Amino acid sequence: MVGRASDKKHAARRAKMLYDIASKLSPEFREMLKKMMLDEENLIKENLESLKRLTGLGEIRVYRADDPEAPDMGGKKRQALPFKPAIYME
Repeated sequence: MVGRASDKKHAARRAKMLYDIASKLSPEFREMLKKMMLDEENLIKENLESLKRLTGLGEIRVYRADDPEAPDMGGKKRQALPFKPAIYME
């Protein structure tokens, strides 16, 4: 968790930037990724350290939206779509 308010704003801007980039992927590219059987969860987990560095966050938790045991933090769970993860930050 980020301590100071300015750190939180910076981390939020970084997370939004990453989300904006990912959400601009063309439908064709998304289909290609689906055909490649891309494991989004594993991809994110394998890159947690880089994501922490880019966002300035000390902790990042990854949950599957289709996991009934996963928490619905901030009501974001239902907003998750393939290649459009729901992101909740404190």
